[in-house]
Parts: sequence; C-alpha cells; structure tokens
Amino acid sequence: MIESEPRGLPDWLSCFPEKLECYAADGYFLESWATLTGMHRQGVFPLGRLWTLGSVLFKADTMLRGNGLRGLRFLEEQGFEIRVVREVGFSGARVEQFWRYSLDRLSRERVELLKYLQTVAPSLYVLVGSSGTDDRLPCSLQVTELKGQVEVARRHAGNLRYAMGAPQSAFFNFVHTADEPSDLVRELGILFDATERRDVILDSISDSRPDAEGVYEALRARCRHSDLDFSLAIARLRARIFAARNCSERERTDFVEAVRGLQHTGYHAWLQLRARLLTRDVRIEEIDAMVIAAGLIALKQNNPRQLFPSCEARHWDHHYPTPGPGGERCVP
Repeated sequence: MIESEPRGLPDWLSCFPEKLECYAADGYFLESWATLTGMHRQGVFPLGRLWTLGSVLFKADTMLRGNGLRGLRFLEEQGFEIRVVREVGFSGARVEQFWRYSLDRLSRERVELLKYLQTVAPSLYVLVGSSGTDDRLPCSLQVTELKGQVEVARRHAGNLRYAMGAPQSAFFNFVHTADEPSDLVRELGILFDATERRDVILDSISDSRPDAEGVYEALRARCRHSDLDFSLAIARLRARIFAARNCSERERTDFVEAVRGLQHTGYHAWLQLRARLLTRDVRIEEIDAMVIAAGLIALKQNNPRQLFPSCEARHWDHHYPTPGPGGERCVP
C-alpha cells in the first residue's frame, strides 16, 4: 500500500510509488488525468472504469507485415472485448515521448531505428475491455501478461506476439501495451488531444462496438508492404549486387563476401558496406535496409538504467490498492 499518494494520485493506478512520482510531474499524464477526472466529476466516466480497460498499440511493423487481423482475433479469442479502434501516427518526437521511460535501457541505434519504423507507416491503437478472468489485476496488466516477451526464444503459443506469426524477431515485435492504468492514462495524453481523448474515453464505455477488422483492413490497404524477413532482405541485396552494372567482378565478389559476413561483423560494418555499395550505384529499399539493420543492432545499452521496472503480475502480489473513487472496488 502506498502511504502517501503523489499529488493525490490513487494507488490503484500503479503498484510502483516511483512511477506515480514520475507521472505526477509528467505533462502528458497530467493533461489526460485532468480530462478523466473532469469527466468523472461530470458523471460521464467513473474513474474506476480504468481498471477494466487495456490497450494494444499495433505498431507500424504490424501494418507493414499485414498480420493485424491475427492479433485482433487473438484478443477476442482470449475473451477481451474490443471497445475502441483508432489510427494514430508517430513523429520522431512522439516516439521519444511514448517510450520515454524505456529509453535509458535501449541502445541508441534501436531508438533511432524505432523512430524510423514508426514514421514509415501508421499504427492502430486499440482499447479492450476486461475478459473478467482475473479481476485481481487491472485489465491493462492482463493484456501485458498475454502479450509475450520481446526475446523470441521466450515467446510461446498462447502469446499475442507468437500468434502474430513469422517473422519473429526482437525488434519487429508488432505490439506495445500499457502495463498499468497509469500507463494507459499517459498514452491517452500523448496520442490524442483533449477533444479526441474525450471521444475515445466515451467510446470505451459505450454500448456500440467498432468494426475493428474493417478499420484495420482500410488502414492496411494504404500502407506499404514488407515481409520484414532478414534472410529475404539479404537475398534481395545479393541479387542487386549481382545485377549491378558499375561493379567489377572483384568488387562484386568483395561485396558478396561482406554481405555473407554481416552477422559476424555487425551493424557498423553494415553502415560502411552500404556506403560503399552506394558508390557503385547499388541501392536497396529503405525498408529492407531497416530490416537488415534491425538484425544487427544491439537492443539494449551496456549499462541500462530505468526509473521503474516494467510491470509484471508478480509485482502486484503484495499490492492491495484502496477502492476507487466513489467507493468502487477495483479488486475483489
């Protein structure tokens, strides 16, 4: 139990006091919290309903790969009710804000590549209602527990990421979820202005349900397509080298050998090779270049820092939050 709630924030928003301390000084969270508390005072949105909502951001790689229907259907098969579907776009600045509290543990190359990825295609933001399978945990954390790990070896059948299908990689992980109600509040502050945010919140508790698959299909039809497969991107690069007219046979052989060794020589060797290829007019699609880079970069910093950990169900084992505003019981 949190003994003193930062600036009056209820302890059912997060099991981490340090997270609530951060968010109490976070402009995006505070703007969104002001919208929600204002709607609560008006009697149109009980704050305790946040406990029953979770979010899934189907990132730009989902749109490029075209595997969003798998994800939407998986959520419904697991008993979650899709309440809200919205197209959202990202600038580099919005990426930095959205993942702000993770940036200190991610490598610089990963952050820059994520910025590029998220600006190549739009994303789909989905709010879901609780499946009712474990009311001890907020719906947001139920979704996060279902999401699956970033590390491919730790994903398995029954995870959302696993259900999204091949190719599986640590960088192209397709979805992001809000861990706790506090994270959901902050997301709403980053992704939507005050008017849009109010509409999203009202839609989340309305009786109408969106045509999630229809919205996804319409969005997907406007997006570029890519298999996001490292080995296929490498094969396409080799084909371009063999077809290049400005290469001598010696250069061609050297280029092919350099491509073959990339997984041993790494990301910076790829940057140097790409620059050399350009001098011989061997060009590669930007998305394929991103796919190759994603297979070579370090994902985390050597000495990662984090203001608070990523939330897991175990963190709630000894956290028993107080009832929600108006006396709603947030947990049984």
